[in-house]
Amino acid sequence: MKTIYYPKPVDEKEKTYYSAEPDPNLRLNVSVYDRLMIELAHQQYLSEDELKVLLNENGLNYCDVYDKNVHYRQLLCTVLAVFEAMLGNVDLFRSVESEFGTTSQAYQYLERRIQRLQQRIDSIPDEPVLGGRDSDFSFIFKD
Repeated sequence: MKTIYYPKPVDEKEKTYYSAEPDPNLRLNVSVYDRLMIELAHQQYLSEDELKVLLNENGLNYCDVYDKNVHYRQLLCTVLAVFEAMLGNVDLFRSVESEFGTTSQAYQYLERRIQRLQQRIDSIPDEPVLGGRDSDFSFIFKD
């Protein structure tokens, strides 16, 4: 005769979907440079100094603590600049990403990635909307 095991009943009060205490191994204060590397999937497309220059050109300091509410749009613009730089040297991109059989495949992939990044950047408002009441439209005449 087989023994059937039933799961222990769960009290709804004890049921949680997340840890109430922060994970001590989780790094909370990620630098802007580290967040850029996360966005680039830790692929070293350019040297560290070149990435820092691109961050600076987009108004970011590489050693600042990353805040998505403040830095997200500028970070995506930096990622866009990295991939646009790769368009100029597709062979360098292919040396990092080896899944492409031809240069034209890599170039097409970069173009699609740039288009998707541009769409993400365009979907982010330039300035935060206060209380959700502001509009994309403004008055032509003001009293």
